Amino acid sequence: MKVKKKRLILILCMIMLCSLSCYRVNAEGPKYPINKVSPLKERLKREDIMVKVYWMDQDLEKVNVTLYANKKVYRRATITEKDKWTHTFKKVPVKSHGKVIQYTIKQNRLKGYTTEIFGTAKKGFIISNVESSKLKEKTTIKINLEWSGKRRDQVKVKLKANKKVIKTITLNSKNNYMAYIKDMPLFDQKKRKINYAITEDSPSSYTTFIKMGAHYCYTITCVDNSAKNIDPLQHKEESKIKYGWPLIISAAIILIVLITTIAVQVHKDHKEE
Repeated sequence: MKVKKKRLILILCMIMLCSLSCYRVNAEGPKYPINKVSPLKERLKREDIMVKVYWMDQDLEKVNVTLYANKKVYRRATITEKDKWTHTFKKVPVKSHGKVIQYTIKQNRLKGYTTEIFGTAKKGFIISNVESSKLKEKTTIKINLEWSGKRRDQVKVKLKANKKVIKTITLNSKNNYMAYIKDMPLFDQKKRKINYAITEDSPSSYTTFIKMGAHYCYTITCVDNSAKNIDPLQHKEESKIKYGWPLIISAAIILIVLITTIAVQVHKDHKEE
């Protein structure tokens, strides 16, 4: 009977050691890398989508906004001045059946207003409402360049109308890296709205982000990559601390208990002999 107990305890120890070998932690991090989540967490992951409404000249009492998920109605909201013309669709799922959900919004039609929608679900949506009776046929395009890190002497920006380059602007310290392009038509000869966009020529040592605000206000951010101080081992260390040590400590405690139990049993057997 005593021999059977010893064998049973030894079998339990072997099972624990095998389990530890399956869940060993090394410098490469956990089973799911630090920048990823487990399938369960991925299904449960939720985010907030912010919507802001801007008015030109005059605002109404309210607007009705509909949030679409993969082109299907998902939620509705009424935004008023009391809300400071801002609403957040809270805790919307990010994925469905392993695929990222595409979110879009629409605003109810406002008589006498022209509505434009900018942005994305991740960065937030902007709704611009302009009174049609006061809408001018021409507008001013504003371009502002911001820097993160070392500045360059000058940057060339291309202005596109319906995907065609129509003008090249040079931004430098003399114009404070800003430009105002006046008298730009809003509609073509067929009374179709012109879609403006900008691109910036930057070397590989810079990363460029372009953000479009309401009423053709563009902000370009140039980030100097050489100024970034990113430690490639940082994620690995965080991975060890977050995932590795709790598992190792728990396993060590279990092994200590098992070894102590075996030692006590062996000691008792010696006494009985």
